[in-house]
Amino acid sequence: MESKTFKYCLLQYMHSQVLREVVNIGIFFQFSDGVLFFKHPDSFERIKGLYEDFSEVQLKENLEAILFKVNRLNESPKQMPLSTKFSDVIRKDATVLQLSETKTSLRDGDYRRTMDQYFDLYFAVYYQTK
Repeated sequence: MESKTFKYCLLQYMHSQVLREVVNIGIFFQFSDGVLFFKHPDSFERIKGLYEDFSEVQLKENLEAILFKVNRLNESPKQMPLSTKFSDVIRKDATVLQLSETKTSLRDGDYRRTMDQYFDLYFAVYYQTK
């Protein structure tokens, strides 16, 4: 019987180590088959409004590198702790990125629906108009 539990972890942006403020910028999912998924907002205008010197180009390069590594890991998924896979996915020089605590939850329906629900929960604010 397939497990209905899954793990997820937020990717966070920390603009300044001194301020220690974090903004959620992406979410990782791992379901019982071990395959990783990663989703992030299309635009980061929200962060631009917080930090004048924010580099969206650099962030998008980091996110593309993450997506590439997630796809590479999924070519031969192994059952390993979610945090272990994440440490392999984030570029070592991406010091503005960090991971939240890994959480376990129950999925409601299929994978896509579950991912959409959690993405909306954490990232709806990115799509709200003023």
